Order: sequence, then C-alpha cells, then structure tokens
Amino acid sequence: MSSTPPAPIKPASHRLPSSPENGLEPLAETLVNLPASESEVAPGAASNGQAADSNTISVTRRKAQAKAGVTQLIDRTSDETELPLPAVRRQWFKATRLLGGVVILGLLAGVGVLVASWFGVFDNPYKDLEFQRVDRGDIILTAVQWGELESARNTEIVCKVRSSGRGNNIATTIKWVIPDGSQVRKGDLICLLDDSALKEQYKDQEIVVAEKLALLIQAEKDREIVLSQNKSDLENAENNVRLAEIDLKKFLEGDIEQKRKDVLGRISLAESDLSQWRDRFSWTMRMVKLGYMSVSQAQSDESRLRSAQIALEKVLEEKRVLEEYEFRRGLIDYQNKLAQAKAALAVVRTQAEAKAAQAEATYKSRLSIYEQELRKLEELAEDIRNCTIYAPNDGLVIYYVPETSRWGIGSQQVLIQENEPVREGQRLMRIPDLKRMQVRVKVHESLVSRIRGDVVRRTGFSDTLFAALAATPAHWTKITTFMLGPRMKEEYSEFEEEVVRPGLRAQIRIPDYPRPIQGHVKSIAAVASSTDFLSSDVKVYQTVVSVDEEVPNLRPGMSAEVTIYLEGERENVLRLPIHAVLEVNGKKFCYVKNEQTGEIEKRAIRTGVSNNRWVEILPESELREGELVVLNPRTLAERRGDLVEQEVRRPPRAASGGKPGRGQGASSPRAGGRSGTDRGALAPREGPPADGEPGSATEFVGKPGFGSKPRKPGFGPRLATSPELIKPDSAAPTP
Repeated sequence: MSSTPPAPIKPASHRLPSSPENGLEPLAETLVNLPASESEVAPGAASNGQAADSNTISVTRRKAQAKAGVTQLIDRTSDETELPLPAVRRQWFKATRLLGGVVILGLLAGVGVLVASWFGVFDNPYKDLEFQRVDRGDIILTAVQWGELESARNTEIVCKVRSSGRGNNIATTIKWVIPDGSQVRKGDLICLLDDSALKEQYKDQEIVVAEKLALLIQAEKDREIVLSQNKSDLENAENNVRLAEIDLKKFLEGDIEQKRKDVLGRISLAESDLSQWRDRFSWTMRMVKLGYMSVSQAQSDESRLRSAQIALEKVLEEKRVLEEYEFRRGLIDYQNKLAQAKAALAVVRTQAEAKAAQAEATYKSRLSIYEQELRKLEELAEDIRNCTIYAPNDGLVIYYVPETSRWGIGSQQVLIQENEPVREGQRLMRIPDLKRMQVRVKVHESLVSRIRGDVVRRTGFSDTLFAALAATPAHWTKITTFMLGPRMKEEYSEFEEEVVRPGLRAQIRIPDYPRPIQGHVKSIAAVASSTDFLSSDVKVYQTVVSVDEEVPNLRPGMSAEVTIYLEGERENVLRLPIHAVLEVNGKKFCYVKNEQTGEIEKRAIRTGVSNNRWVEILPESELREGELVVLNPRTLAERRGDLVEQEVRRPPRAASGGKPGRGQGASSPRAGGRSGTDRGALAPREGPPADGEPGSATEFVGKPGFGSKPRKPGFGPRLATSPELIKPDSAAPTP
C-alpha cells in the first residue's frame, strides 16, 4: 500500500542580520528552517518509520551550530569596522603624496608643451598642403593656334596666253586693267591683253594647216589602195593553199587507192589464168601418155603456162613498185606543194602587213602633223580669246601681289598696270568666294604628327569625261575637248575628290563674333616652312582649317583663333591634376593623405595621356578613386628628400664659352628628374598653368578682340611643342 509523499520544504527568503540588536534566536530559527539535503529527507516509508525523538535531537543540534556561526560573524565584522587612528592617518598621507606627484607631473608636462610649442615642435607639417580627391572624368587634348581668314574658293585670274618660248617667258603686255578693289559682276570685262602679234601668227598657221590637210587626205587614199591590194593577194595565196590540200587528199584517198585496186584485180586474174593453164598442162601430159595428143600440143600448153606465170610476176612487181616508190613519191610531192603554198601565203601576208603598216604609218604621221598644226592654230585662237578676260563670278577684284614682291625680294617684281609685261601662268588678280571661308594657320612641327586632315580619294571624273569625248571619231568633238578641257576641269573641280574621312574637329573664334564657329582640319602641308627670316630655325607647317558654317560678314585677312581637338581623348578615366604628379629618374609618384592615420603617403603611379590640366592615371598605379591627393607636392618632396636622385652633375660647357652642342645640354636632366629634350614636359609646379603661360593650351599673349597684341611666331618664347606636359609611360596607350 503506497502512501502520499510529504510536500517539499520551500526555502525561506531571508537576509543575514546586519547588527547584533536583532538577536540570535530569530537568525538561528531561520537557519534551522533551511531545507535539508535529499539524504536527510526520505520519501514514503522513511518518514513514516522515523522516531520523533531523533527529529527533536537533530533540530536542537542545528540551532546550536547556527548560533555559534552568527556570533563569530558579528565579532569579525566589528573588528574590521572599528580601525585604530594611526592606520587612518597613514592612508591619508599616502593619498596626499600621490595627489602631489600627479600635480607636479602635470606642471612639468605643461612647461614641456610650452617650450616645444615655442620651438615649433608641434607645428603641423601639412598645414600648407592643398588636397583634392581623385575622381574620374574626360581628358580632352587640344591645340590652339592663330591664323588669318581666307576664301576656300578663290577664283584666280591667271594669264593663260602662252609664251613664244626660246628662253623668253613673256607672253604679252597689258592693254587695260580694271582698278584694284572694284566690285564686278559675272561677265564684266576686267582686263585686256595685247593680241596683235597673235592674230598675225594665226593667219600664217591657217595656210600651214590647209597644206597638212591635203597631205593627210592623200595618205588616207594610199592606205585604202594598199589595203585592197593586200586583200586580193591574200585571197590568191589562201586559194593555192586550199588547192594543195585538196590534191594531197585526192592522192591519198583517190589516185593511189585506185591504182592499188587495179593492180590487185590484175593479180587475181593472172593467178586465175596460171591455175587454169596448170590444169590444162597436166591434162595434156596425161593425154600425151595415152597417145591421144601429140608432143607439140603439150609443148604449146607448157609455153602458155610459163606465159601466165610471167604475167602474174609482172603484176606483182607493179604492186611492189606502187607501194614502195610511187606512193612515197606522190606523197612527198603533194606535201611539198602544200608547204610551198603555205609559205607563199605567209610571205604574201607579211608583205601585206608591211605595206599596210607603211601606209598606216604614213597616214598617222601626216595625221599627227596635221593635228599638231591644227592644235597650234587652236592654241593661237585660244590665246586670242584669253587676251580678253571677263569676271567668272560676282565679287571683289583684288590684285595679286606675291610675298616676295611685298618684301622687295625676288628676281622679278610683279606690277599689275597698263603696258606692263605679263608671263605665261602669272597670277593677275583673284575674286574670293565669301560664302566658303577657311583659316590658314601655322602649326609647330612638334604638333604635326598629332593633327590629321581630310582623307580624300580621287574620283577621276574629268579624266573619264575627257576620255569619253576623245574616243569619239568626229574631229570636231576632239577639237572641242582640247579647247574646253581646262575650263571644264576647273568647272568640275569639286567632283575630282571625295572625302573618305573628315579631319579633326576644330572651333574658330573671330574677334567681336558672339559664338565660336565649327570647322575641321582640311589639309596639312607636306613641306615645312620657316616662320620668317628672323627665326629660320623654327619650323612650321601650313595648315588649312575649313569653316563648316556659312557665316555672314566674314572677310579675307581677319584674325581667327583656332582650337583643334586632337585625337586620343579619354572618357571617364581616373585622372589627377597635372601639378600633383612628380617624376624622378623616369618614375612618377604623388602624395596621398591617409584619412585613417592622417599621414601623407608616397604612391607610385603610371600615367597615360595628359593636357595642360589633367593627366590620366593607369589602372596599375597605386592610387584609387576617392583618395585625397596633395596638389602642391614639391615642397613636401624636397622636405622629405624624394627629389635627391634628380641632382645629376651637368656636363661642362664648351671651352669657347658658346652654347652646348645638341648632344650636351639636351641630355642633362632638369629639376624634377625631367630631361631637357622633353620640350613641353615642364618641371612639376604648384597650381595649374594659367592661360597664356608656357605649357598651357593657350600659350599666347592675345589677339585683337581678345586682349593685347598677339605674339608672332619666332618672337618671344616659343610655343609649347606638345599639349602633353607629362610623357606617358611605355605601357600607356598612345593616341
């Protein structure tokens, strides 16, 4: 029978007494009521069979133990709380000495800071540095030059009258000329040249042309006769060849076969007769033996037998002669006749060709002479017409004065006035087309390789047109082609070439014009020229920039600023201001501020293209987007000694005291580790170069309408030879 176990004893929530006034009995009662362990409290039968006296003894013993423990605890607490007076004083002196030491150390530290501040020990070495974050953007390469406006299509008025030759290049003289600067309309008379001598020559040349024409007609008739005779001779020779071929075929397939069959027939007949007489002679001999016939009859039959045998042998001999001799002889004979006929045909054909060639040469010679004389006649007629010059289009007449005449140099001086001689091909005046303008600039030789003009392809329009006209058999068409050829070529000159690839984009600024004008590079001269006689060592190339817009009120000779956008533009690349990059012995670097530690770190970089403001940073550089870069690093680099390696001893000058040779001063490095040969690769500087300073994209003093007077090429400091102020590394892409 099972019994219900007693409920467990719940622990009483209590705290130890903090003072002996609370008494020991309540504390002992509390400790007695604490729960017992599992070994002391037995469930079920253990609790039922336990005696009451044992429980009472256990509770009494625990109360006594609790009183003794509480008494000891109260005594120990009283001993720790009530300290004697000398121990408290010792603790107070210790705290006072510690506080005094801290105060003294603070005063000493303050004095040290003041002294260090007085001597600048704690000055910020980076307080004068300027920073900028590395970002991405475009790098545009440009070249800025000054030039003058001119018409893209100047109608040149040239003296087209031919000179007499023989060392004399004077064609004629001026009888009358329109005044310089006159406004004309198309078809107006602008110049008259003397044509009296040309008219006399024209009359004499007409007589010569008539004589040459008669000789040409005679040669043409002779050629027709020779061609007809050659045709007849060739037909006869060809007929002889055909007859010889027929005879040879007749011999092989007719005559010789007929003779062979005749001989074979007679051979068969002779063999038949021989066989018949043999039988007859045999019968006769039997009859003679029997006595029916006489011996004479037998002899007669024997004679006939021999005759038949001889006849057979004769026919067989005829067959042998036919096959071995007569056939071969006839074959060779007819083949020889055929060969002779063919040889005769070849001779006749060669003779015909020779006669025809001779007749043709005679005809062509006289035709050439006639055309030459006729051309002279037409040239004289054209010269007479060219003595009267009309305006080809509306415009302003400007006398042409070459540069040599302006400066008073040159072997011949050109004067456009009455009674003055003119030479063949001499430019007299020009009429510009103001609707199509261009700018002619002089580009320094260091920039020529970076500038590209129009890539054109010749269409051959005029050549095809002239060839088609000249191929016509009519003489009047050829004469018209020779007469109008130059004029047609000038008229259709714009169809002679087509642009395959346009040149570099450009912007043109005209003084007092509100906006820039769009244009492109049209052409670059293949031969360099000096800027002027005062600076012959400066080589420039004449470059033509075409104006792509129709702008009113433009005049030839106006000044223009041309900005050419070079190839190699970089879009959305990592870039730095150009003055933030230093270079020592070919190695480029910059300074970056570590935002976590505040220190300035040196970073190696590799650069690509650059202009006057920005330089491209290649991906393999130790620089990332968003980092703070020092903009004025030169002072910091000198303070750290990062530019020490660049101090290389310069080579001594020549003993004569003159300038160093091309191989001396050009090889000595400059400040910042850059070589003196790197024209335009300037030493690092603080702050970007301002417009107009050396190294900037606008290294000019000014221009009318934009500021002060422009600096002419050859005077003052030279132009920056390259827009790249920092040479790109070998791994960098080259535009």
